[in-house]
Amino acid sequence: MQNKTALLILLFVLPMRPLFSQNPQWEKHTFESYEFEFKTPSNWNVTINDRASQIYVECYSPDNQIYFFITSAENEKKSSPDIVLSYLKVTYENCEFIREESKKINNVDFVFSSGINRMSEIQTYIKLGVGKHKDRIYMIDSGYSEVNSEEADNLLNEIINSVKAIH
Repeated sequence: MQNKTALLILLFVLPMRPLFSQNPQWEKHTFESYEFEFKTPSNWNVTINDRASQIYVECYSPDNQIYFFITSAENEKKSSPDIVLSYLKVTYENCEFIREESKKINNVDFVFSSGINRMSEIQTYIKLGVGKHKDRIYMIDSGYSEVNSEEADNLLNEIINSVKAIH
């Protein structure tokens, strides 16, 4: 009986092994001082970038093809997400924005703008987002360099959909 069980495991479980290895473990990242949390695959590089005037959390896939940046700030000027998003879009002068959408992710009301950024011979799909929750504005700058990659798009959306305000 044990031999039959072992044979069944070999016949049914081992062929499914590639499916399991394609789905990496996910890790939750909590940044209390910025009042947000989100999840990425555990093999991603996640750091705080404090070299510029704007401090933000930056995340890269192991091959550096997919990126996700997020930051937050107090909403002192009572700016709407639409105004902040328009300001962020100015930095992408070579970008063609092709889709706008609003949606609530967990407890944050987001406005997103998606497009294709062209620089020299490189095309990058980008997704900018600005959300509001209580007195905070949350800003996302994300994308991937393979414009037609459905897998990268799905992974990036999964990360974005895990964003949560924690105050």
